[in-house]
Amino acid sequence: MSGFSEIQSRLETADRRSQQITSELAVLAAQKIDDQQITNVLADFDELWQTLPPKEQVRLVRLLIESVSFDGPGGNVAITFHPTGLKSLTETQLEHAQ
Repeated sequence: MSGFSEIQSRLETADRRSQQITSELAVLAAQKIDDQQITNVLADFDELWQTLPPKEQVRLVRLLIESVSFDGPGGNVAITFHPTGLKSLTETQLEHAQ
């Protein structure tokens, strides 16, 4: 009977994990940005940037960029964006447009 109990326990654990993953996928799907939103944000970016005081420019960069790394020997720069940074910027622009 202990083998059956262990299998049952593993199934319950797998089921809980499956539910967690389904929930996480739903959250990620809600945060998805389409190409048109990105195009709109970037099209207005230069104008937006010019109107911001330096303190707000720093805040905006922190909102969008998670990390920057530089590979000196290879001469490569890698930029990691916050997963929700563009989404936040898009929502902010929509709020100001209304």
